[in-house]
Amino acid sequence: MKISVLFSVVAALSLTIPAHGEKAQNQSAASPQAVCAYIVGRMTTALPQQPTLCSGNQERTSGRYFINIFSPNNVLEGDTRRAWSSALFQTLEDLAEEKSLDGACSTTPDCAVTIADAYMSQHNLRYKTFLDKVGVSFLRGGSPSAPAEFSEHWYVAWWQRLFTLKESDNPGSKENATQLGKRACEDYIAASRKRDSAEFARRQEDRLTKEGGTLLGTVELGHPTKSELPSCSVMLATDKRIYIAVDFADLMNALFGASRQEELPPTFGSWFDSTGYDGQVIIRSPWTDNGGQALRVYYIFPLRAIEFAYEEKESGLRDEFGVGELLRTDFEVPGQVCEDTFECSTSANAVVVRYATEPDETVIVDMTDGAEWKISKESFDRCSLGLGVEVNVSTLLVTGSTASLNGPPVLSTQRDAVYCKLTATFVKGW
Repeated sequence: MKISVLFSVVAALSLTIPAHGEKAQNQSAASPQAVCAYIVGRMTTALPQQPTLCSGNQERTSGRYFINIFSPNNVLEGDTRRAWSSALFQTLEDLAEEKSLDGACSTTPDCAVTIADAYMSQHNLRYKTFLDKVGVSFLRGGSPSAPAEFSEHWYVAWWQRLFTLKESDNPGSKENATQLGKRACEDYIAASRKRDSAEFARRQEDRLTKEGGTLLGTVELGHPTKSELPSCSVMLATDKRIYIAVDFADLMNALFGASRQEELPPTFGSWFDSTGYDGQVIIRSPWTDNGGQALRVYYIFPLRAIEFAYEEKESGLRDEFGVGELLRTDFEVPGQVCEDTFECSTSANAVVVRYATEPDETVIVDMTDGAEWKISKESFDRCSLGLGVEVNVSTLLVTGSTASLNGPPVLSTQRDAVYCKLTATFVKGW
């Protein structure tokens, strides 16, 4: 199971932020300063060569603790990235179960934790997560699907928990996001051109191998016989998110392009890593007839995951092919690849890219995952749906203590931490 899918299931089952009332005002809980002392003590013991600072305060109305963890060194951008972050993840897991702190960061009050190092603070960036015992138990062994501590899956799952709530102090804008997207597209096309030129030269050299005066050589299996550069454009940009489409001319070229995930971090990851923008990069092809059924390539890569892969390579933890494998195995999500049935789509989140009101008072909505839905005008208005609004497309089915992703699709939006369910019917892949 991919980390992104696992995280979505975990979030749906257990990571909902609880409402706070009088119970949150647990006067027996340790102070935020005691929580910080615990964190610094654990981190200093684990990595004495890397200083860790901490400050905390308590929100009066909810009782929630706000804990700020900071290293004055570039611990997340160099060769200590995995060691420091792994020590931090283990410290946060232990903190959520530490009995000497009288429930602080475990039950009530829960803790909102921000994390940064010198590099991130220079770029006005921080990671954020919410900490409680129930949430971390799914990463620590509280369920059969929990990854082993310090394993690759554990490491990536914790990082996804952080970069999902990556924040920036710099206000974003649609215009700036669009400009960054165009520049990233230019770099991606240039990388594709360079790769195709090198591939063409290699294949020509193979073809010109002589044996008995005869030119030999064959086209490599799995490689399109005619390579065409894709087009790259900004599908949608807002003040906080950007969605970029990489369009290939045909199915084979798209499949080959989608297999080159290592080209995403040095292009899109490089341009967006030091920004606060979220979003997606989508690789797709036109519809192609396959025995009477229309199919296409439609792969979705979260922009934050591409940034994470870029940071892993820049810190020296993974090589070019390692970051490609990371994106393919843990974050690649197929969009709507069947024209007439939704069953072929497994995406978990999409954003409204365009919509139009029909005469029958329904609204036709196209999503960034390539699916088109007919939504009642009543629920469209009630849930304040509109351009750029994120929609959760869930097929999560919970039966007793068993959860699966085989249920009927349910569409909802979130407003002020409250989910709003939409009345929707799948139309087609647009």
